Amino acid sequence: MVSKCKYCGSTSYGSGCMKSPTKKHEHIDDEKHCVFCGLTSYGSGCMCNA
Repeated sequence: MVSKCKYCGSTSYGSGCMKSPTKKHEHIDDEKHCVFCGLTSYGSGCMCNA
């Protein structure tokens, strides 16, 4: 199953979601990837969550 943004339904990550209060796509149903950028890294450093 492909993860989709909880606000707009897009499969994109990062900025560009016009329906999100942060203007970033947010995927809450994908536990293996960053909710904001889609990377599999852990810890600080996500440029999309700035």
